[in-house]
Amino acid sequence: MDFVIDDMAYAVEAKASAAVHADHLKGLRELARDHPKVKRRFVVSLDPKPRLTDDRIEILPYSVFAERLWAGALRG
Repeated sequence: MDFVIDDMAYAVEAKASAAVHADHLKGLRELARDHPKVKRRFVVSLDPKPRLTDDRIEILPYSVFAERLWAGALRG
C-alpha cells in the first residue's frame, strides 16, 4: 500500500508496470479484509486502459488517475 487517504476511505497502490496482475493486488485485497470501511481501492500504473477487477479494485493509467484526481472525480 502506497497511500491511504481520508481515514482509510481510499487506498492507492502505485506500480511501474504496464500489466497489473493478481500479485499486484494482494495488499489492497488484504486491506479490504482488515478494514472493510475502505470505500475505493486503486492501482495506478502504466496499464494502457482503465479496468475494474471482479472485487472492485480500479486499475487506472497514471494519466487517467491524475485527471480524475484534479477534477475531484475520485470520491464516491
